[in-house]
Amino acid sequence: MKTLSRLIHAEIVNAVALVAIGFLGLFVFFDLVEELKSVSRFAPQGYNLAIASGFIALSIPSHLYELLPIAVLIGTIFVMSRMAQRSEFTVLRTSGLSPRRALVALMAMGSVFVVITFMIGDYISPAADKQAKMLKARYTGGMDVLQSGAWLKERQGNRHFVVNVTSMNGDGELRGIQLFEFLDNGSIARVTDAARGQ
Repeated sequence: MKTLSRLIHAEIVNAVALVAIGFLGLFVFFDLVEELKSVSRFAPQGYNLAIASGFIALSIPSHLYELLPIAVLIGTIFVMSRMAQRSEFTVLRTSGLSPRRALVALMAMGSVFVVITFMIGDYISPAADKQAKMLKARYTGGMDVLQSGAWLKERQGNRHFVVNVTSMNGDGELRGIQLFEFLDNGSIARVTDAARGQ
């Protein structure tokens, strides 16, 4: 049974890798087309095709995190349908593979992909995204975080603090800072504004 599970797992891994590489290739192409606008716009500041390629490469983990679930689904369906079409699944059934064992093999493979997706989404992708944004901000002169800015909430004792930052430049200087301080009952104690901060 281990041989049969290894066969199914190897087929699924190959199919998922093929689908993920295909989708990643499309996303990288779209990112490259988008970055060519920035290259032409910020070329005097040193933002060239090599820097843009580094930015795109650092964006790959984020795309992989988004694409991996659908790649696993498509790859697994492709493998199982191909095995059924070629009567391989019938041969596996006659050689002792029960539907329960096939399901356990698929669940084990799915669990591995869940762990891989979790590791990419919680550890690799945030670190790579941060580096990508800092790289681009260094050469384009700044970074707008969101339309409403970036928000951070923190509690110290019986007071709550909420910080809003509109943008950040390439040197890590923050712009458009607002600090809201709330009492424990939810009322605003103080609002502090700053044009710039470190």
